[in-house]
Amino acid sequence: MKKFTLSFFCVFTMLLSYAQPNFTSADMPNIGDNDTVMYLVYYPIENDLDAETGDGYSWDFSSLPFSMYPNFKQIITYREKTHYVSEPFVNATIEEYIYDGTEGDVNLYSYSNDTLYIHRLGPVVTGTPFIPALPHIAFPLTMNNSSVLTYNYYSNTTLLGERKTTVVYDGFGNLQMPDNKSYTNVFRVKIIERDTSFFYNNSITYTSYIWYKQGGQIPLLRLSYTGGLNLYFVFGSKANGTASGIDDVNFQSDFIISPNPSKGKFEISTFGFVPDVIEVFTMQGEKVVQSKTASEIDLSVAAKGMYIVKITAGTNKYSKKIILD
Repeated sequence: MKKFTLSFFCVFTMLLSYAQPNFTSADMPNIGDNDTVMYLVYYPIENDLDAETGDGYSWDFSSLPFSMYPNFKQIITYREKTHYVSEPFVNATIEEYIYDGTEGDVNLYSYSNDTLYIHRLGPVVTGTPFIPALPHIAFPLTMNNSSVLTYNYYSNTTLLGERKTTVVYDGFGNLQMPDNKSYTNVFRVKIIERDTSFFYNNSITYTSYIWYKQGGQIPLLRLSYTGGLNLYFVFGSKANGTASGIDDVNFQSDFIISPNPSKGKFEISTFGFVPDVIEVFTMQGEKVVQSKTASEIDLSVAAKGMYIVKITAGTNKYSKKIILD
């Protein structure tokens, strides 16, 4: 009887180990996803991140001090190609625009045969193009397995360097964040990027730990290792308690702004609700317009750039971005 009990327990344990869902491209951010992201620069993380993960794990990062740094903020938007620097990248299909109070970053991606490719990374002015595109992650990933992709750099026929990206899906469970925010069905992914220069005979390794919600959207948490002691760049989504006049809204697809980009005047079409109030904020949370009509909003006197359009209807709040050019 003991032997049967032990065998049954082993089979039950094996079944549990296969119960976790695959990490797929549908769990990554895609067009239509946008968020406000808090970041802490060179913040010490005492956790043993490699050991503290697994099947059914509960991560506790409730002590991260996001509320102490309300000015550290980025607006991240995934969209179809809009920015002028995206025009030469004809094969890229996804534009990630990151606004940080400057000209921002434009990162470009595409999928082919369920592999994520990177076409461009970095600031608007000094970003790095990858021609041909750089393969980054091959989906799907099963629990405790990895995607390993290598890309070689050439000058004519001379091999200059190598970029190796290893992505490990090593955890699935619950994530606790500041302000009593908790999340279930969360993937933990470890990404190791190693750039090797054969010309200079050296290599650089970047390591990130990222927590994704099942079904997509901007990552809930990203810890990027800087290489110095236990210091990390810490990125957390707006759902984790960032503080500004625009962080209490849900980014939805329940209304359309047209035209967008706009020269200043635009209309709003809603689906299934009537707005009680329409407000427009700068990216710093300053209100510039308030209206009760959606027929025409006028920002003609406002400065060019990106703004948040916030709609309140009863207890529901919706938000989208608009670009004035």
